[in-house]
Amino acid sequence: MSRTLTFGEAINFIRSSLPPQFEDGFAAEVCNIATAKCWETYDFRETLCDLPPFFPTPGAQIHGAPMVAVPTDFMGLRQVWLCYLASNPVQYNRMAIVKFLDDTGVLGIPRDICYDPKSCSFKIFPRVAYNVGSPSWLITGIYKTKPPRVTAANYNTTLLPFDDMYFYNFLEVLRWAAWEMSGNPRAGEIATDKNGNYRASGQIAKAIGALSDMAANEGLELGDPAIAPSEALVGNTYANGYWPGSGLYW
Repeated sequence: MSRTLTFGEAINFIRSSLPPQFEDGFAAEVCNIATAKCWETYDFRETLCDLPPFFPTPGAQIHGAPMVAVPTDFMGLRQVWLCYLASNPVQYNRMAIVKFLDDTGVLGIPRDICYDPKSCSFKIFPRVAYNVGSPSWLITGIYKTKPPRVTAANYNTTLLPFDDMYFYNFLEVLRWAAWEMSGNPRAGEIATDKNGNYRASGQIAKAIGALSDMAANEGLELGDPAIAPSEALVGNTYANGYWPGSGLYW
């Protein structure tokens, strides 16, 4: 695995199909839109990071500054475990990630967690029992990062977030972003047919297909089907323009 290619090199590959007014500022925004599309479509390994572990505070429900630091690139929780370090081997209890938790006075072993954007902190349920905390108990996990931000000043030197082997896949997404921003009808669209299925046309269909290929390959490498389409990307359904596991056609 290696990352040596830059956003600028990717832009140069598609520049011939872009309008003359394709300036550096416009190019940087195209890169950001393309990266955001990759980020929102799948939880690729490059979009995930280990959550800094923290000890649950006895009697507390809110865990934030100054005791708990939420990463500056934090976007959302993906997996969280409550670890009992005093056992041998260490016991990992999977916590349920929810969107919202009410305040509560109930005490116990934490089993649910959410991110509270208002206080920039983590909220758990139930409140931490008084016999649960440091040094025997620890909360750790995996979170989704924010996509990298490129500018007109650095897009020529900023490395792409994905391995070089996925350069072609990213180009398909980058081309869609460029055409979408410039109003080129070749960008295509996603619409709902009479049966309620989503159908994609034009470049957005190719971009979705490229991302699906990336996700399927990464799922095979990691042994984790959660980030890959629920069906194989081969066979009649794929040939007929069906994006497996999504209800999306193109």
